[in-house]
Amino acid sequence: MNVPRTITSMGRRVEGRARFLDHLDSTRGGIDERVGRHIALHVGDDREIAAHFRGGKRLRAGTALLLYDALDDEEGKGDMVLDLAAAVEFAHGISLMVDDILDGDGTRRGGASVHAAKGTRCTMLEAVRLLAVPYALAAPHGPAVTSLLASAHEEMVRGAITELEATGAELGRAGYERLISMKSGGLFELAARFGALAAGCCEEKAALAGGYGSGLGTVHQFSDDIADLRSALSAGREVSGSEGCLLRLMVKDPQERTLAVERGRLAEGTERELETELQSHVSRAERAARRLAGSVGKCGGRNRMEELLPALVSAPGEIAGLMLSSGQNDGA
Repeated sequence: MNVPRTITSMGRRVEGRARFLDHLDSTRGGIDERVGRHIALHVGDDREIAAHFRGGKRLRAGTALLLYDALDDEEGKGDMVLDLAAAVEFAHGISLMVDDILDGDGTRRGGASVHAAKGTRCTMLEAVRLLAVPYALAAPHGPAVTSLLASAHEEMVRGAITELEATGAELGRAGYERLISMKSGGLFELAARFGALAAGCCEEKAALAGGYGSGLGTVHQFSDDIADLRSALSAGREVSGSEGCLLRLMVKDPQERTLAVERGRLAEGTERELETELQSHVSRAERAARRLAGSVGKCGGRNRMEELLPALVSAPGEIAGLMLSSGQNDGA
């Protein structure tokens, strides 16, 4: 499926105003420095694992920094948000190490996956060891953020288990949406809440920020599933995982699914339905951004919400376009 025009137009530059990816570009140096510091501390000279954590688009950390910058009342904690953004990136990177083992993927971001380079047993042990890193980053900032990290971690693993158990199953719309929320929504929600809490927000505003982040995560995973489904069909690969659940949701007739595999693409009507579904997810996340902006006055404090609201609103469409144009196992 080509990137829908409606999605692409949401990501266009608004003259004189920030966009999500522009903001990410401006903050990525600080994110990479903090991640790199902890690669040096916890990974050392292991080139394969160090390269794994240095890669990626930093979308989750970028979400934390955007929420922080939009909501900071000039009494926020810049060092705290960088620690928490790095914690989310390490949690995400560890999950990819395990995902590649579960999926049997030998490549990641154009190179060998960690388990292909180091072996499955070593990679599993390294993943367990490295789980300490996000908690080490979060712990100095209090039990509340550490508890949020633990909850998001558990939700993400539950999502992976659900995906394994769903092989060949008909989840239905509610089940599929719950699956993609667990797989990606939880970490994006965590990142957004972390950004709001580091900015000194009240609990009401932090919860609204989390709802916005969850919407971004749903857009991210739905777009990723579309891209992976199209890639698998065109390459004649087995359609599995959450993209397999999406195929069974959108194409109910087993014979029609077989035809899609044989011709290497979905029917045009199914493609249009996917565009409509994606547009719906993007619109929900945009509305969540506006609800968050509307809550700012209730909690008091000065912030840059008016300046950065265009970036918050454009983020869902930009993420959708980015995922649809990315290659398989890009690890965004």
